[in-house]
Amino acid sequence: MKPDSAFKYWEEEYEDSTMLIVFAGFFMNFKIHRMFYSRWWGKREYEAVFTDEIMFYRSVMFSSCVYIITCILPILISTIFVVWYVPYGY
Repeated sequence: MKPDSAFKYWEEEYEDSTMLIVFAGFFMNFKIHRMFYSRWWGKREYEAVFTDEIMFYRSVMFSSCVYIITCILPILISTIFVVWYVPYGY
């Protein structure tokens, strides 16, 4: 995957907000990655620039799949287990 030069420049300029968004998106919810381009309250920290948006969307989709596999799938499996094996009114 080729590096996105515009995003790398923006990332170096706003290193703190980039790390905050990445960690919050990985540990809490993948939808937080939208903060990169949300322009939240007109702040420049949330106005990432991309030369190729497809590369960014691919990485967001990858983190979404990781989130679904590591968080949503175990919750779904445990919910099915509880509904199937735990008697009603327990």
